[in-house]
Amino acid sequence: QKEIENIAEAFEKADPDNKDYYEKNSEKYIDQLKDLDQKYQSTLKDVPNKELITQHAAFGYLAKQYGLTQVPIAGLSPEQEPSAAKLAELKKFAQTHHVKTIYFEELTSPKVARTLADEVGAKTEVLNTLEGLSKEQQKQGLDYIEVMENNLKQLQKSLSE
Repeated sequence: QKEIENIAEAFEKADPDNKDYYEKNSEKYIDQLKDLDQKYQSTLKDVPNKELITQHAAFGYLAKQYGLTQVPIAGLSPEQEPSAAKLAELKKFAQTHHVKTIYFEELTSPKVARTLADEVGAKTEVLNTLEGLSKEQQKQGLDYIEVMENNLKQLQKSLSE
């Protein structure tokens, strides 16, 4: 929301004749972001499972904001391969916390996520980081709000299993 305010201010300074237009649109989008935040808060506060294993550490802010624990298979790079010891540690974590879904991102190979999922009897699902929208998704007008709503549906479903 703060980023939208900053962007709108920059546009207003660069194009003061259209200040009202930028203010109106930024307020509208901020309202949409507030609604999205409320959906996340109300949906995720009651899920029985709060732990999620992801291909890499792409969802740290989301996890922190909504009381979840993200355990990444790799660090910040989705291409990083975990060691055998790390996979064993993740397997134990998944079994202890009854993790039923291992997440990966659309633009990354699901190989490691599937290997871990197979080891613990879980499934794999996609969480979208938004940076990987296909041309088709862009043509459909898929945007941040819709991507995050789809992610929320996925999280609600898997964290309720």
